[in-house]
Amino acid sequence: MMMVRQGGAARPAARRGRSGRPSAADDALAVRAYLRALVGAPLRAGDTAESTEASFIGTAARWSRRTKVDRRTLLGMGVESSVLDAAGVYPTPVADIVRRYYTRKPFSVAVLARRAGVSTASARSTVSLDEASGQLAFHGCEGNTALYVLDDR
Repeated sequence: MMMVRQGGAARPAARRGRSGRPSAADDALAVRAYLRALVGAPLRAGDTAESTEASFIGTAARWSRRTKVDRRTLLGMGVESSVLDAAGVYPTPVADIVRRYYTRKPFSVAVLARRAGVSTASARSTVSLDEASGQLAFHGCEGNTALYVLDDR
């Protein structure tokens, strides 16, 4: 069994899945090592900034899909856009970001835009498309504000 040194202590290497691909634990280790290097934390013996970046590039897209961490978050943590491009971590479409905040409780476009951190126009566009497709239903009005809910049909 292959051993990996982590924090000065040897431990068994993370197991690979049945397909021979790195496991979720491998991906998480590679991402954490790169993010530690970004903030200037000491690297483990045998690690270099170049090797952690190469490991990150090889696992970041798979890890971000699995953990639902988007490009904007990684950019905010200091990862360069060129590294994310090389890793295959692309911007999340605005409509997907908006849809994360749909609820079964009535909501307005303004509240949805605020929660999703997008413009009101982007939220309104997504709501219009999803209402037309039947994913959302018009719930009613509260004053001049239209309210929507997820359609349970």
